Amino acid sequence: MANIAYVRVGVKGKTKAQQIDEIGEADKWYFEESKDRKELKRLLRSVRKGDALYVSDLLRLTDNVNDLVSIIGDLSKKNVHLISRKEKIDSRTTTGQALLMAIKVVSEFEKEARSERHAEGVQRAKIEGKYKGKKKKTIPGFAEHYNDYMSRKTSKIDLAKKLKISRGTLDRMIRDYERENVKNSDDIQIVPLQEGSKIGQLRFDDINMNLKEER
Repeated sequence: MANIAYVRVGVKGKTKAQQIDEIGEADKWYFEESKDRKELKRLLRSVRKGDALYVSDLLRLTDNVNDLVSIIGDLSKKNVHLISRKEKIDSRTTTGQALLMAIKVVSEFEKEARSERHAEGVQRAKIEGKYKGKKKKTIPGFAEHYNDYMSRKTSKIDLAKKLKISRGTLDRMIRDYERENVKNSDDIQIVPLQEGSKIGQLRFDDINMNLKEER
């Protein structure tokens, strides 16, 4: 069991020295300066059951509630305690666990509220005739990919992987492309063959010659 400290600078002007002073002593320190939080990711991979993670405040971990809930969940799965000095949160205590649970509840409430607002907005737009639906995915140069598929140069599975889309999306794009660019069989005109025209590698004259010989 180890006491691990995480220090992240560049967030609302809190200095490295201030955070170290607020956290106090620790067995191991992680100092973060990159925006993609590489040190935090490394920390979360290395912590073990019974370890305690210390931060000066929860904002050091993230400024996003949903992201914070995810981090808390990762720590909980590994049985790692979280201690935040500013908020006086200590997951080793009943009060600390209750505060972390409250954060999860707030996160779920925000998700549901956003979903409800979105649904209400869509319904209002439909009533007003302004709703256009989800924008369909388009791929530049899809005609070339379509031709490769139709000429059996590639399969649907391989083409979907190449374009990084699902099979369902690919099927929909093929249908849309054919609807807009490929004529229906009813529209196809049958043109009579003329002497000298070719069918594959055969000439029309050769076909007539074979028919005469059979007679």
